[in-house]
Amino acid sequence: MTAVLYAATAVVLLWLADRYVVPISRGAAIALVLLPLLFTGRAVLTGRVYGPVEMAYMSKPLSDYRSALHVPPTYNPMLADIALQMIPWREAVRRSFADGEWPLWNRFMFCGDVLAASTQPAVYSPFTWIACLLPTALSFAYTGAIALFVAGLGAFLFARELGASTEAAILAAIAWMFSGPIALLVLWPIGFAWALFPFILLATRRVARDPSIRSTGVLAVAFVLEIVAGHPETLLHVAAIAFAYGLFELGVVAGAPARRAVIAAIGAGALALMITAVALVPFLDVAPESADHVIRTRLCAIYFRSCARHSKTLRSSAQTPEASRSPSQSRRRSRCAVANRNSSFLWRSWRSWPASTPGRSHNYSTRCRSSSSR
Repeated sequence: MTAVLYAATAVVLLWLADRYVVPISRGAAIALVLLPLLFTGRAVLTGRVYGPVEMAYMSKPLSDYRSALHVPPTYNPMLADIALQMIPWREAVRRSFADGEWPLWNRFMFCGDVLAASTQPAVYSPFTWIACLLPTALSFAYTGAIALFVAGLGAFLFARELGASTEAAILAAIAWMFSGPIALLVLWPIGFAWALFPFILLATRRVARDPSIRSTGVLAVAFVLEIVAGHPETLLHVAAIAFAYGLFELGVVAGAPARRAVIAAIGAGALALMITAVALVPFLDVAPESADHVIRTRLCAIYFRSCARHSKTLRSSAQTPEASRSPSQSRRRSRCAVANRNSSFLWRSWRSWPASTPGRSHNYSTRCRSSSSR
């Protein structure tokens, strides 16, 4: 069943790409379909699991049955998020669909938690809908295979759009789909979001070079798929890069075509936002209440306050003649300058977060003084 769904989805995507984007030869289409199976073929073709399901048996209560069920040892601890977040989220979405409910609420987490609004379950992605036709554990073989295929197809189409030959475009597809960020994170929403990146660039170039209803529609579809992929941070990164790339492409065009391109791009973005409002509005509503939002905003506030205070200290120290400085002042200035450039400063600032550690000093200059006296 996994192989059938993968093949059907790939054929439909190839037909759409050939019909509306760039013509694809039969040989290139076969290569694009088969390449993802180099990683996922064993699971897709034999109906096995492509995911770290054995990690569920690392702790109670399932660990008591590990020996009896002959569960193998954990293969890659880095995949814990897949076992403990992505698979349970997929199961929650699948059960909601099976019960005829919209997957807004995760009833399996304590007293309940948001599901669709957390975005990472990718509730509104058509690829998630197709995956939910399979049992949850088996569905990740489909997800991995189709994510690699989408990455390869997008890179192939973008290379062809740039004028590359079919052979060169196949090499571009191989390089992108098997690159580290895609191959490692293919089962995470971030991996699927980056898999769509070449398609976004292709649509941006098409709108800049040939603004039309078709190119506007292609860009709108690309943005819709990126938004519902389930990773807002990557959405922001991809949109920023696409914006910069669009400005670069507009530099080649001048006059009326450039104005039409800008109007077409704005129209595509507006259409994509309207289509995906059901996903974006709940996310924007609950995001300020999340722990990540609180930590990041307070961390940034501490960091920038400390940077401003420390810059003032450095300026005042710079105005002191070198000969008149005491050894402790010189050491303090040196240590502070290094710390200001060191990324570990973020961790030390978070450790001094007042809300979690009352009574601990948050003054960075005090920490520098105590460090320089050691």
